[in-house]
Amino acid sequence: MSDFSLKLNSFSPLAEKAFLPNLGLNDRNRNGTIDRGAGEGYEEFAAKYGEADTGFAINGIVQGAG
Repeated sequence: MSDFSLKLNSFSPLAEKAFLPNLGLNDRNRNGTIDRGAGEGYEEFAAKYGEADTGFAINGIVQGAG
């Protein structure tokens, strides 16, 4: 993957350094997603906050649900 592709397919520096670690997430393979079964914190996040792929409750509002 080229340097440009790595930058394009990665989280912003603010997300990577501030938001993701606070949620227990880490994009280890730098593909721009938190992968299930890759040790990036997906399972722990889902256990604590709910399934993010189908939407999860934030103050009583469901975000991301179809």
